[in-house]
Formats: sequence, structure tokens, C-alpha cells
Amino acid sequence: MTKIDTAELLSVAQAAQARGVTRQAINHLIRQGKLPAVEIAGKRFVRRGDLERFEPDRGGRPRENAA
Repeated sequence: MTKIDTAELLSVAQAAQARGVTRQAINHLIRQGKLPAVEIAGKRFVRRGDLERFEPDRGGRPRENAA
């Protein structure tokens, strides 16, 4: 069994506020597997370090190679 330092855990709402996004955006990243989460007593939490290391996708359409 892995021991979790609860001082390092942020709720979804806290993670959203820290990143300046909505709770829905954080939950979407968790569902996509892009942001790891821990579930305790039916609530999702994100490790502070994982949130700080997260790099969002650039998004948009890929550039075509200019010849």
C-alpha cells in the first residue's frame, strides 16, 4: 500500500483555482489521463507536484511544412 502525503493534495476546486481554469477543465484532464488524481472517500485530489509539472497541449491545427 502506498502512503500519500495529504498535505500535498489539492481538491479539484483548489487545483482549478491554482491554474486559473474551471473545475470542469481539471476533471476533463483527469478523465483523459493527462493529470493523475487520487480518489479518497469518493473525492478526487491532485498532487501539487503533478499540477505544477503539467504542461497543457498547444492546441490548434498542426502546421503544414513549408517547402
